[in-house]
Amino acid sequence: MRDSSIGKYLSITHRAHTSLVDKKFKKKFNLSHGQVFILINIYRDEGIFQHRLCEEYNLDKSGVGRILKKLEKKNLVIRKSDPDDKRKKLIYLTEKAKEMKTEFKKLLKEIEKQMRKGLTQKEIDTISKVLKKIYDNLDKSNV
Repeated sequence: MRDSSIGKYLSITHRAHTSLVDKKFKKKFNLSHGQVFILINIYRDEGIFQHRLCEEYNLDKSGVGRILKKLEKKNLVIRKSDPDDKRKKLIYLTEKAKEMKTEFKKLLKEIEKQMRKGLTQKEIDTISKVLKKIYDNLDKSNV
């Protein structure tokens, strides 16, 4: 390979993935990739703290807040104060979000299948480990 810049391929892969997620989810649910990734976590852990969503994707508090506000306007999530600490917000799915869960997960599986096309399980395991190491290297350099 002539150009073995890790940053280049991370960047173009990220943009291609984001574009695909936007295309599929915008058409079906009118959701952006940011909204999709937040919803993934809420489907996985309903009642999750807003702060935990920030940590999960290494996002700033205001960015997550804006995404949640949009999801609230679309009647997909509800933010409630934690009964033990009113400053903390817990995120819950609405009935509308629960009803679209099956189709939502189906689209995610299609995207994942497309990304894995032509890859062996060993290659998938290797790339996951390598990307985690790269993230850890970059995350540590931001401290």
